[in-house]
Amino acid sequence: VSISDDSSQTSQNLQGFVSAYNDLIKYISEQDAITSEQKGDSVTNIFGPLANTSLDENVISVLRGAFTSASTSGREVNTLADLGITTDRDGTLKFDSNVLTAALANDSDGVRLITQNLGDALGGIGGSLAQFTQFGGLIDSAQNSNKNQITDLNSRISTIEQALSRQEQTLTSQYARLESLIGQLNSTQSTLAQLLPR
Repeated sequence: VSISDDSSQTSQNLQGFVSAYNDLIKYISEQDAITSEQKGDSVTNIFGPLANTSLDENVISVLRGAFTSASTSGREVNTLADLGITTDRDGTLKFDSNVLTAALANDSDGVRLITQNLGDALGGIGGSLAQFTQFGGLIDSAQNSNKNQITDLNSRISTIEQALSRQEQTLTSQYARLESLIGQLNSTQSTLAQLLPR
């Protein structure tokens, strides 16, 4: 029986992690965008669903913090960069499987330690992501806050609509009364016109 590192599977797992992270960065970038729509002289800013919250930025910050905390020292393989995972200028990750293969050959225990540290930091019971994804976590809180805000705004809209409806009824009644008075004045004028000598 021999036990050896499966570099192909490790490479596949790390590539999957990098792809998932990049999908998250792309999604946040799209949902965080603020665009402008111009119609004639009027310009309207359109805010993406995540543009008015810092939750997405906090997620990215926590992930990057986990990348740093996964590092070790005093070994041949100490950081994610030593595993072939580096950051591009747009914030996405890039993975070089050749660097990983070399790292496994030179310090497989170091590779195992870094990936384990990263897994514990992100996915453990008390991991960084749990504060966002757990029941009653930050994402739940943000959703509940948005729902409460929508309910409050709908309630205010309903109150304003009722007030406008009452105002409309009052004005309609006043205009009807005014129209009736004008009709009476016209009738009186007509009667006076007949009584006065010509």
